[in-house]
Amino acid sequence: MDFLYLVIDTNVLLSHLQFLVELKDCAIKGVGKPVLVIPWMVMQELDALKIAKSNVALKAHKAIQFLHACFSGQHPRVRGQTMKEVNTELSNLAIDSNDDRILHCCLVYQSFVSASAGIVVLFSNDTQLCSKAIVNGVKAFNSKVMMSYGVIVMSYY
Repeated sequence: MDFLYLVIDTNVLLSHLQFLVELKDCAIKGVGKPVLVIPWMVMQELDALKIAKSNVALKAHKAIQFLHACFSGQHPRVRGQTMKEVNTELSNLAIDSNDDRILHCCLVYQSFVSASAGIVVLFSNDTQLCSKAIVNGVKAFNSKVMMSYGVIVMSYY
């Protein structure tokens, strides 16, 4: 059985947290239960967003609480990008933005996962980041695609 590594962008954690809560424990035909990968940059962005007095700050707090519960409980299918992974050098990748740091996480995981052992997919609502991922050989889907697929997947199990 292959493994599905879903690299989660900040915007998905903010706008579709409940979907991720359910998805982390949902079996998907052909790949089993997905592994949610949280890039270091996403954790940094959540940290910055929690400060404001706004609806976004509340969503950031909820996402941080979800991640902390998963990490402290050592959930087997929710992983944070480690500093070692952050510092993994990849040739020909200039890191000029936060999106590039998230793409770097995708590419690092893709280098760890052989084609026979799994697949890395970016889950983001940022169209430009998805385009960058696709150009670099990483599959990428937005919430509309993932949630419509997720509803189908969850209805079978």
